[in-house]
Amino acid sequence: YGGPSAELTTDFEILTNGDILIYGYTNSYGSGDRDLILLKTNSSGDSLQTLLLGGSGYEQPGYMQKTSAGNFLIAAHTGSTEPNHNFYFALFDQNLNVIWQGEKGDMMPDHGECIIETADGIICIGNSMSNSMADSDVMVVDISNNGSPENVSYYGTAAEEYVYSIIRIGNSYYLAGTTKSGGNMDVMIVKMNQAD
Repeated sequence: YGGPSAELTTDFEILTNGDILIYGYTNSYGSGDRDLILLKTNSSGDSLQTLLLGGSGYEQPGYMQKTSAGNFLIAAHTGSTEPNHNFYFALFDQNLNVIWQGEKGDMMPDHGECIIETADGIICIGNSMSNSMADSDVMVVDISNNGSPENVSYYGTAAEEYVYSIIRIGNSYYLAGTTKSGGNMDVMIVKMNQAD
């Protein structure tokens, strides 16, 4: 699957009917330098449907998660509305109809990486320079069920921190990433309670 320029896949899901949903980016199609692409195929690999998301800048995909209702959440960052990039998040159904989409960020780089459904909403995590203005911090965006960003939290030290994935265990969320707080780049795990 692809065109004359580069394409990349970051995640995929198997649908209940056996179709495959692939998430990534394309440089061959769309309206900008690089757009998000969602490609649905059947179990034999035949292309069934394509959704392109993006504007005049470039978009970078993070990861995708299936919701309890059978829809799909994606995390990304976009340079189409803010040249330094904002968090981008969207919800769509199995037919690739966009239910809602949103952004959150400041004038510094904010990069959405991963997204997860919670008991009463959605959490999108990623990396941001909006809080420190120099080194990267962890950025956590609480999102309502209708796609509105409601609260932003930052976690970090005077050094660089990056996160790339989140899982839920019980009432806590665990973020995996890296930190340079010890001088070198080390593995970092952050435990975040639901009330945080």
